[in-house]
Amino acid sequence: VFMKNEKVLFNGIEWAPASTYYWTKSGKLTFASYSPYADADSLHATRRAPSDTLGRAASDTLRFAYEDYGYSAVPKYDFQKGFVYKDYRIVSTTDVDLMYADLAANCTENSNSSGSSVTNNVGSDFNGVPTIFNHALCRVGFEVRAIGSKNPNVDSIRVIIGHIGITGMEYKGTFTQNDTVKWKSTRKENENGYSYNFLTDEINLELIPNTDENVAATNNYVEINTRRILLPQEHKDSRDNIDLTRDQKLYVSYTVMIHYTSAPDNPDGSMNWVKDEITAAMRLKYCGIPIWKENQNITYRITINPYSWDKVTFDPAVDPWTDIYSYMNI
Repeated sequence: VFMKNEKVLFNGIEWAPASTYYWTKSGKLTFASYSPYADADSLHATRRAPSDTLGRAASDTLRFAYEDYGYSAVPKYDFQKGFVYKDYRIVSTTDVDLMYADLAANCTENSNSSGSSVTNNVGSDFNGVPTIFNHALCRVGFEVRAIGSKNPNVDSIRVIIGHIGITGMEYKGTFTQNDTVKWKSTRKENENGYSYNFLTDEINLELIPNTDENVAATNNYVEINTRRILLPQEHKDSRDNIDLTRDQKLYVSYTVMIHYTSAPDNPDGSMNWVKDEITAAMRLKYCGIPIWKENQNITYRITINPYSWDKVTFDPAVDPWTDIYSYMNI
């Protein structure tokens, strides 16, 4: 072992380990890198005192550390499997960009295994061991817009987004760098999935006219202020699995405010709005991306129509005359 869990920092000039290392004059070196760095003693630093008077075993205390901080251990490294993170957790307070670098194999002072210069080849100006990172997790966000046509006698429409969230998500798994399926859930069957909220403040949307150009445009969405780094996973729902704890859904709650020209203004001069509060629930599996994969930056673009998508039409019919007879003799 030439280096063992050395922390590499930028010192203003170059990226180098905290301890100074020099190239060997002969032989070749292979480097495996990960981020963020975890100190060998970081688990002890994140342990909390037991919350009850009976005390808890060290493993139980360690479980609390995982729940609070996601993952704080130095990952295991295997020359066949690569880096292995066992029981990595995604929790509401964690937004960590977990990364692993492509193996820099058979490097010397002047070349790597392909015989090329050790200068980083992804646009970096630094010389050194090529350290090309991949995102082990995925990142998820939302963009919204309101598109529709105003009904006659309507002069103004507003759409107010109050909540965007997902439920039933996988949040705990083991990552193996060189597996075909890198993430495998370690959530127990009796554990519920995790819920994540993506909206911290209400968003007011002005109605965009419903034209072919506006519908096709990709620049008239409003980005939600929160993007989350989450666990890659294949989405499930109760139609695939009778276990409802793995039902994964997207919820969008919004209010439609409509002002009719025939509505009298309030005595204080404010407009008199008709309010419609709506919560839409959709199964994530059928929202266009059935599988989240590592290294993906995923954006769900949601279009809200303040009305139903169906036009008002009529189905005329006439009840037949009802025959009434009067009989009389004259």
